[in-house]
Amino acid sequence: CPLYGRCENGILADCLWDDADWDGGFYVPSSQGDQCVISPTAMESMLKLHSSLVDLTVDYACRSKFGLGPTCQLPTKEPETIELDSSIMFMLEGVANVTGLDELDILTLLAKIDSTTAENGESLDIIVETRFPDEDGHVQTEKEDDESAVDYIYIGLSNTYIATQLPTPFFCWIRIIVWDLAGICWNLFTSFLSLLSHFLWSVASANPLPTLAFGVISYIGIWIHKRRTKIGDLRRETASIQNLAYDKLVLDCDEGEGYAALHLRDEIAHELYPQPCAARMHLITNIWPRVVVAVRADNRITKRRKSMRGKNLEWWEWVAGASKNTRSRRHEKEE
Repeated sequence: CPLYGRCENGILADCLWDDADWDGGFYVPSSQGDQCVISPTAMESMLKLHSSLVDLTVDYACRSKFGLGPTCQLPTKEPETIELDSSIMFMLEGVANVTGLDELDILTLLAKIDSTTAENGESLDIIVETRFPDEDGHVQTEKEDDESAVDYIYIGLSNTYIATQLPTPFFCWIRIIVWDLAGICWNLFTSFLSLLSHFLWSVASANPLPTLAFGVISYIGIWIHKRRTKIGDLRRETASIQNLAYDKLVLDCDEGEGYAALHLRDEIAHELYPQPCAARMHLITNIWPRVVVAVRADNRITKRRKSMRGKNLEWWEWVAGASKNTRSRRHEKEE
């Protein structure tokens, strides 16, 4: 009578299973009726378990950080994944959640198939390990003295299968290569900064006074450079606003009586910046006072005081005819 079989009159009647029953029978007679083989439902469950472990291992190896892949289905209340002897192990509870199988069914499935493959001289790709968490939540290989400590069962693919047969998608290789290159670049950058910092500190500690003098001189040089840049920007902005003011004065000189300086300032500011903003305040606070100084030194413009609605305002009016014609022609060309 074949292994796991029950025979009557020398003929295989049916197949037996141990005290841990499998729904529908774990072993069934083969099509030839001469031996007991694993049932299709058990084999389907085994293939599903193996496929899920492959997906979990690939996803973990690729370190998906965007909630993609099957590892996002793992519960997070306990440490779900450990690395042991080049193997990636997953907690049994999490694997049962992913596959939809019961934890006891998974253990029964692995035990029975493992005993079958051992008799056939073949090795099983799935390994089972028991680990015990310590007070800090780290898993240990040995149980502590506290008898109330809960042990966790981890399962995963063997390191031989991971090293030789694990199907790694193309995008995973690309991701690994990119992260490796990024890691190499980052390590080179940090190493360079570390060496540079060490060198500078060595020089500074060996020569404190020259280092202090160099630092002060460098700071003064940087401050002067920033100051000159700022003044240059203010001069360019002042020239631009001054030309806008001159154009308005020239256009107004034939029919109007000129502009109040404050009115001209507000008109230009609102034309350039219709909405209140920092740029408008910068024009009024920093640029316009420089324009006023330049206009007061320009003899092509008459400056006088004029009372308007109870306010004594500075009044500007363009009087230079030749310059007026030149600016008018330039304004027409720009239009």
